[in-house]
Amino acid sequence: MDGTVTCSWREHRHDCPPPNLVFCEDAQSARMHAEAVAASRADGNTNTTAVVLDDENEAAAAPWMTLQLQNPLRHLVVLSNARVLEVHVGETAIYTHKGVAVAAGLFLHDTECNAVAGQTLKLKFFARKAKDVIDLVVLSLVFDSVGPGDKSGGHDGHVADAASTVESRMRQLEMLLHTSMKSVVLRLKELEARIGALESRGCDEQQR
Repeated sequence: MDGTVTCSWREHRHDCPPPNLVFCEDAQSARMHAEAVAASRADGNTNTTAVVLDDENEAAAAPWMTLQLQNPLRHLVVLSNARVLEVHVGETAIYTHKGVAVAAGLFLHDTECNAVAGQTLKLKFFARKAKDVIDLVVLSLVFDSVGPGDKSGGHDGHVADAASTVESRMRQLEMLLHTSMKSVVLRLKELEARIGALESRGCDEQQR
């Protein structure tokens, strides 16, 4: 469903991991997943995906990635260190989107993207500071599961597609739940530590 992914920072650095793509059922799920990951990053729970662009010519240009769409794309949510995201479909610049600062120097881009199957989606990342580091934490995509007029495969094909969709959604929910629980546990521990510090301070004042 995700098609072919190409990244400018992987052209000369083949050891770099590919972007973290997540397929979500709807825009709300995509947004919730990105927010949970951002919370985990703020608490130090998410491994960095930052790539240092040590080539001067490479660092001078805005990092980009392309995605060859095999299904209609309705919505995308991007979490990265890029303050501005430029969205292209084919060779046309559709629009630029200014992200909302969330945590740990990251910005959340939550936007509709009504691209059709067969088109190439291109994203350019413009960081607020130097462009020598790209940190694409997660890219959540909301596709139409079956394109208009796509009736191939008959009944068996639809059953297989439905089973695959259910399995994919279960994996997404499991990952989202795991990330959210880790964030909640850390926040509870932080709250307990603050309460303990306040209680200790109160005892000290009473003894005085």
